[in-house]
Amino acid sequence: MFNFALLWNNLSLVLDIVLYSVGIYRCGVDNVSQYVNETAATAGMAAFPFKVGDYNRDVLLNYPGYKGENMKLPYSNDTIAFIFTNSATADCHEPDQSMQKIFDTIQQHYSGTCFGNDSLRLINSSDMKEVGDISLPYVHVQTAGHSAGAAFYYQRHHVNPEPASWADRVVFGVSANAAYKDNVRFSGVIIMKELKVSQDFQSPEPDDVFPSNQEKIELLEKYNSQGQQ
Repeated sequence: MFNFALLWNNLSLVLDIVLYSVGIYRCGVDNVSQYVNETAATAGMAAFPFKVGDYNRDVLLNYPGYKGENMKLPYSNDTIAFIFTNSATADCHEPDQSMQKIFDTIQQHYSGTCFGNDSLRLINSSDMKEVGDISLPYVHVQTAGHSAGAAFYYQRHHVNPEPASWADRVVFGVSANAAYKDNVRFSGVIIMKELKVSQDFQSPEPDDVFPSNQEKIELLEKYNSQGQQ
């Protein structure tokens, strides 16, 4: 006699496995990254994933002590976030509005399926907080861009030897990549609080688009002579 109950149980198990597998695919880092980047492209931006632990490590290396500690992100090391970039010369007069639109689209797409309703966080590059008597960004976007491989964050310590004229001078860093050279704009970060990756996950190293010492000096001189910070 044919056992319909056994057949139904087996079909239900297969269906559960299929749905589970589809969920893993749809909610996996690669698929989420693709969707986030496609959404960013509608606003003329590109999105790059990075691991919070890598950013927290790098921001402490760039800004040891008080400043670095207060620019760390308060999430586990295996949490994934995305940094959004475009050209500083692009026609993007309202980057915060563009980021909000991108955030709303992504949240609507994944809310209630892959992630909870409060599992995404948007931090605009202009968002600041008061820490003691100074203002600091909630996230140091140049460091996040470097951690994600989106753009190389050139700083004073990358120059060796440095010009004698820098001896008593503050030299601010600047980000650059192959697409925009030194015209990189970081619009903000979206943190996926529930999207985790293994310890093996690594963002690509940013390309050193100004490889020689002299090129780095000229880049930093140009940036600092413009009064940028």
